[in-house]
Amino acid sequence: MPILPGPYEIFDIADGESVDITVTRWEQGEEFEMTATDGRKFMSSPLRLHLTGPWRPGHKPYLDITSKRLIPELKGLLGTMPGAQKHIRITKYGVAPKATFTTEVLP
Repeated sequence: MPILPGPYEIFDIADGESVDITVTRWEQGEEFEMTATDGRKFMSSPLRLHLTGPWRPGHKPYLDITSKRLIPELKGLLGTMPGAQKHIRITKYGVAPKATFTTEVLP
């Protein structure tokens, strides 16, 4: 696995917020050291989700997931969904580094 090229679009939403996205493909990057917004260092092998368009205005058409709780959940979900485009909703509960997430398939 290569280190994913920048710029990074680190996925972060507020506690209780949901985002609906359409994923066209995904790739796992090699582990490397990153710096959180609070300044702490952590190791991550981000999961890059390529989208049909930017998830928010002014952003790139991909998301980089760094949550060690969310990555396996998304990989399991995306790996079992049929079709080229996967419509999902991600909801966040709590704040990093202890945030949890739910994912659901959208029609």
